[in-house]
Amino acid sequence: VGQVLQRSLEPALYRVNVRGGTVKLQDTSAQGALWDGETSTLTRLVQDVWLRLDNGSYDPIPSEDILWNYFTLQDAVDFARYAVETTIQTMRFKNVVKTVGGSVDILLITADDTRWLQRGELT
Repeated sequence: VGQVLQRSLEPALYRVNVRGGTVKLQDTSAQGALWDGETSTLTRLVQDVWLRLDNGSYDPIPSEDILWNYFTLQDAVDFARYAVETTIQTMRFKNVVKTVGGSVDILLITADDTRWLQRGELT
């Protein structure tokens, strides 16, 4: 009779597709980043690169892995800012429709707090 319900906080990441009307729980068992929308710029920066040899085979070009599992909260914020701003600046020089740009908003959500770290003005 006087049972107390304990509520535990578990991290979760959802991918929300507004146009498609879907919400999908993402697997967060591995460290990393997840992005949607204009993906080509950032994908090229973090994916493995291979060099095609004259005989048709491929050799990997050595690259440094991003050490996701050592990120601090500040590193994650900095990477998010880097990812968006790099995409904006790269698209600036490409012959493509500019689908990314304007002010960058960053909202930090933790178990204890939700706050704007960077917020542009609405026009």
